[in-house]
Amino acid sequence: MNIQTQNIKSLTWFCSVYKADDYIVDFINDFLNQTNCKNINLLLINICNSHVNPEFVNKYINNIIKFNKNINCINMAKDPGLYQCWNYAIKEIKTKYITNANLDDRHHPEFSNVFTNFLDNNPDCSVAISPCFVSKTYEKEYTGTDKEVWFMKNLGDEIFIRDMYDEINNNSMNYPHACPVWRRELHSKLGYFNSKEYGKIADYQFWLHLLKNGYKIKVVSNFPFYLYYYNYNSYGNIDNYQTKSLINKIKRNYYKIP
Repeated sequence: MNIQTQNIKSLTWFCSVYKADDYIVDFINDFLNQTNCKNINLLLINICNSHVNPEFVNKYINNIIKFNKNINCINMAKDPGLYQCWNYAIKEIKTKYITNANLDDRHHPEFSNVFTNFLDNNPDCSVAISPCFVSKTYEKEYTGTDKEVWFMKNLGDEIFIRDMYDEINNNSMNYPHACPVWRRELHSKLGYFNSKEYGKIADYQFWLHLLKNGYKIKVVSNFPFYLYYYNYNSYGNIDNYQTKSLINKIKRNYYKIP
């Protein structure tokens, strides 16, 4: 199944819609609030039976699609896993640039414009990133100013493999984090997110794999263009024992640390 739209656009957001009852309306509003929203695509991978009230979520998505031709949805009865959803979505997308969008994160209205313009003007950059605001409470809209900031860097800074791991504190430093924008063509050259071997840090491994092969990650601005919801029960924040084991694998494979 190839996703078709009337106009060729440069960026597609993709999202795994899982247990979305409390988030789907705010998430769609976040997308629709993007400047020049009609020039961006959104692809939803809807895990239909994961919702508390599937009828509400599925009906809402169907109504949104009916009135927004740049929003598409693929329905799945069973959850194949987060990164399998991502990989499936990426294979369907035809735009030059792609970004994963989490249901509970929020974007500055200029997020899409700033990131695509940066990639257009920096052909040597494969992945564009920015710092992020962090909230430990759920936010319906993008807000910042008074919040903690993660991954602070300056405009044009380049991220290297050495930046992605803090050896002193034995801590991963996944700079692309929750909202990078990257070139879709990377996957035809480097493959997809390998959750079979790297589980819930498959994105972290992919960015390291990219850097190891000479591709560049650059910072679009020192301004936080998205708001990350630090949810203690989210996919990336549970089962710390498994995470430590996977990080050790990263250390052996990319940093030669036994």
